[in-house]
Amino acid sequence: MKFANEKGQTIAIVILVMVVALSVGVAVSTRFIKSLRVSVKTDDSSRAVAVAEAGVEELLGTDYDVLVDYINFGSCGDACALELVGEDGVSANANITLSMVGESSEPHQLNLTTTNIAEVSLDGYSDSTSVYICWDSPSSGDLPSISGLYVYGNEGNYEADSFGFNSIGSLYSANNFTEATSSFGYLNCASLTGKSNPKIVRIKSIYNNVKAYVVPEPGNNLPSQGVLITSVGTVNEAIRTVEVLYSKPFVPIDFDYVLFSTAEDSPLSN
Repeated sequence: MKFANEKGQTIAIVILVMVVALSVGVAVSTRFIKSLRVSVKTDDSSRAVAVAEAGVEELLGTDYDVLVDYINFGSCGDACALELVGEDGVSANANITLSMVGESSEPHQLNLTTTNIAEVSLDGYSDSTSVYICWDSPSSGDLPSISGLYVYGNEGNYEADSFGFNSIGSLYSANNFTEATSSFGYLNCASLTGKSNPKIVRIKSIYNNVKAYVVPEPGNNLPSQGVLITSVGTVNEAIRTVEVLYSKPFVPIDFDYVLFSTAEDSPLSN
């Protein structure tokens, strides 16, 4: 009887050890599988972003007028599809759609910086019709001011009016800029008086970067501001979208500092 009891205890201990080992093994396996799934999803997500960006890069190398033709035709065919297959055999696909930005009464968003220029096309905008540049206060830093050029007229006889506006409550009133007014639901709005044959408005911020909006006169539409390239990358269940605005070409910020000359025999001035 003594040996039988010892055998029973041994079996019980062995079973207990096996149960504990099995539990530990299941827990480790579960954690490993979860970690593997997270790793696979992360990899799929990265590939989806990469193929979406690659699709955008392909179309950014296409002439602007060709993209407009694609939109007018209603399709860009194979030019708007991309497939990349990795060394592991995983397929990544990008499907791209094109659309015009602008051509509506909706505000057009601009990310203004103190070191670069943004340009808005007014080619085709109604003559003698005001346009507005509006912005709210940034979350930190100085209140921004905006400045720029309003270019208008006919070929061979273009004119450019400079403008500058401070945010309401700006500490920089000594710059003699005009103070903005609240309008259209924004804290600050600058009103640019309409001109005959408007062409472009070039805008930059001063003192701080700011998100701004170009707003047309109520009842009017802004002209086209470029082509929006929307690329959707897909890898297995991962879907990622990349959007890029392909704007019409325009000259860099240096242009604003060499534009003005009072006469052919006079030095440049601004």
